[in-house]
Amino acid sequence: MRDIRDYLKNERDFTPALFARGEAAFSVVLTWQWLSLPEEETIRTQLDAVKAAGFETVYILPMPEEFRPTSMITELRGYLGREYMDRVRAAVTYARGIGLGCWLYDEGGWPSGGACGRVA
Repeated sequence: MRDIRDYLKNERDFTPALFARGEAAFSVVLTWQWLSLPEEETIRTQLDAVKAAGFETVYILPMPEEFRPTSMITELRGYLGREYMDRVRAAVTYARGIGLGCWLYDEGGWPSGGACGRVA
């Protein structure tokens, strides 16, 4: 997988062919919302389904209670804790193994959040 900085150096003209079947960094990215902490088997099953559906990249959008404490129902607890990070690591590792890109999202609460106050 190429580094995103490589793509930024290679400006190119838009063509319908590039849009129709471009490189993974320019493809549609599927939002994978976590409203609870998925088990590792669930992670593998869901990522296999994403790959089988033809997507090349997915990004994990965690939705812990801290993001919207009064307006959202979620069961995701322990955001950025050890167990959460272990599951993220499992997802990224498995995605890489099946040739699927995996992006991470950390802007708790939007816009340009600070990981629910954990990053200054």
